[in-house]
Amino acid sequence: MRRPFLAAFLFTLLFSASALSPAGAKAKPASGKISKEGQACIACHEGISPAFVKEWRLSRHSKVGVDCYSCHKAAKTDADAMDHNGFTIAVLVTPKDCGQC
Repeated sequence: MRRPFLAAFLFTLLFSASALSPAGAKAKPASGKISKEGQACIACHEGISPAFVKEWRLSRHSKVGVDCYSCHKAAKTDADAMDHNGFTIAVLVTPKDCGQC
């Protein structure tokens, strides 16, 4: 019973530590291209899941100004749509979603 908890704890610790490393601080997104919705995502997730933000900052998406909301926005009628802090998003981004770009 304790092993799953320990594994989850170590996984969280590892990714939290890597998100706070100096290397992640150097990666900056394209300036001025991030939507206001994307800025809200980044501001919130920097506090609760910094590894996601770090991964995005290091990605090509960040370099060309493609933010969280650009990929995760969904229509309320989408099968995988959910309300997330006032935004309708899809947690999983599929190749079909990516193909829109």
